[in-house]
Amino acid sequence: MPDRPADHLNLRDVFEAIQDGISVLDHELKILRTNAWMEKMYSRGEPLAGRKCYQAYQARQTPCPWCPSLKTLASGKPHSAVVPYPSEENPTGWIDLSSFPLKAESGRVIGVIEYVKDISVQKKAEAALRQSEAKLRSLINGISENLALIDSDGLILTANAVLANGLRLPAEELTGRSLFDLLPIPLAESCAKAARDVLMTGKSMQTEDEYRGRIYRTHFYPVSDETGKIRQVVVSSADITDMRKLESLLLQAQKMEAIGTLAGGIAHDFNNLLMGIQGRISVMLMEGSAPPSFTEHLNAIEHYVQSAAKLTKQVLGFAREGRYQAKVMDLNELVRLSSTMFGRTRKEIQIHFTPQEDLWPVEADPGQIEQVLLNLYVNAWQAMPAGGNLYLETKNSTLDPPSVVPYGLKPGRFVRVRVTDTGTGIPRRVIEKIFDPFFTTKPMGKGTGLGLSTAYNIMKNHGGFIEVESEEGQGSTFSLFLPATEKRPEPRVERRQDIIRGTETILLVDDEEMVLSVTREILEKEGYRVLTARSGSEALDLYEQNRGRIDLVILDIVMPDMSGESTFQTLKTLDPGVKVLLASGYSAEGVASRMLAQGCRAFVQKPFLVHELTKKIREALG
Repeated sequence: MPDRPADHLNLRDVFEAIQDGISVLDHELKILRTNAWMEKMYSRGEPLAGRKCYQAYQARQTPCPWCPSLKTLASGKPHSAVVPYPSEENPTGWIDLSSFPLKAESGRVIGVIEYVKDISVQKKAEAALRQSEAKLRSLINGISENLALIDSDGLILTANAVLANGLRLPAEELTGRSLFDLLPIPLAESCAKAARDVLMTGKSMQTEDEYRGRIYRTHFYPVSDETGKIRQVVVSSADITDMRKLESLLLQAQKMEAIGTLAGGIAHDFNNLLMGIQGRISVMLMEGSAPPSFTEHLNAIEHYVQSAAKLTKQVLGFAREGRYQAKVMDLNELVRLSSTMFGRTRKEIQIHFTPQEDLWPVEADPGQIEQVLLNLYVNAWQAMPAGGNLYLETKNSTLDPPSVVPYGLKPGRFVRVRVTDTGTGIPRRVIEKIFDPFFTTKPMGKGTGLGLSTAYNIMKNHGGFIEVESEEGQGSTFSLFLPATEKRPEPRVERRQDIIRGTETILLVDDEEMVLSVTREILEKEGYRVLTARSGSEALDLYEQNRGRIDLVILDIVMPDMSGESTFQTLKTLDPGVKVLLASGYSAEGVASRMLAQGCRAFVQKPFLVHELTKKIREALG
């Protein structure tokens, strides 16, 4: 080819038909020839030929610093550049500019051919893709679960920040790593097997594993390519440790509720039996005709009945009906008295008590809370067979929602009692079962397995809860939480046990004949006129027949054909001013509490002593 390429140009029709730009430049970057596409895109009404390319295309007075044609003229080799090329039609336009050497027959580079391709659409798509990827990455990192995409070889293709933080590695270091590089062998094998099964079956799977003391539920989802073949697996793993704890608490509560209902019913029936025994003893002692030796035995039997009644109170403390005789109290005083009493019998235990000054008062049954404390003291003593230290502490605590929601309670002011021993501790496999009814690690005959389960329910029935912290060989700490009250403790009042006689007419209602007959005899011996009914319907008939002559109704709560509550409601329709004293083997909580709020005058719990009954009668009569 001669030295002047313009003399030998012979471009064919295809040159003009190409839908990308073509320019022929000489060695001074002067435009010699362009195709129709270039003229259309860049001429702006002026011919391109004869002008320098940087003047015609870029409106510059000097060559572009990135110009590939200059590089081609210098090296004799093709070069390219992707550069922005805004225009009126496309302010964000981009072009891909390639230059190829144009050589003479001698091999000398005498010009270049520029090939221009508009890649604005491609660039826009790439920008949209990058934006979409950024949004996806942001979304993935915003997911609170551990998330990863793995291939068929078990290598991580991508992972979110949560997983990276959990593995304590930068996210970029996870890509290309194997599960076996990052996880303990058993956990890696479990995940790898699940992933292989998903790749083979195309079905999602789920596993549960433990990692660093936490429980994780992991889902594996298949990802198919454009042909429909499963080639990748999405792994999503969530920490369900707290959920498992909640489920455990719920299951525990359900078990305790079921057994508590059964225990409450047994305690109620047992109290009725004790009432029959107590009543007969009371009648015999009231007559005063028994020989002194018999009187001594009767007093002893009465003492045993009261001891048995205390046992039923413990059973009621296990049941839903257990919170009775609640009063405003100072836990410092109860802890001090109970620990002092316990310490006198366990000299090998050193007791250290740290009370909170100005401790908030609580409203609770002192007997039941003392039962909980003594149970914890005994357990601590048994965990320290060679002696040790028992640390007791009270503290005002304001609990937030995360602390109380698992127990179904509202946040607020609580009083904490902490009982810590230096004993053998509790193994992890045991600690989740210690509040189960009848669960015990003690030898046969050494424990019933009801101590901690009763403590659990007593705390629950008081609107509180109990927590345990322990490590084997490191001792144990039990924390009791009771809701604080704004009320102030009442001053102590010495109670006299005088029997108060009367002459009023009483309607006695109870479905148990043994309770009915002995209570009637006691009341008649104290001067009262007594009518008896063994059912609610019979009581209503008697009240209607003796309207205006009955001064008081002593009403059992649990009866077969018509409950005490229904009987009371109907009595109120007959006589809005009816005076009712409730008597039950259950406690004053539950139905009894509701009936007291509805207008019943007083409550007495079976089995009762004569002076307790007569005092409640005078209280109800007003």
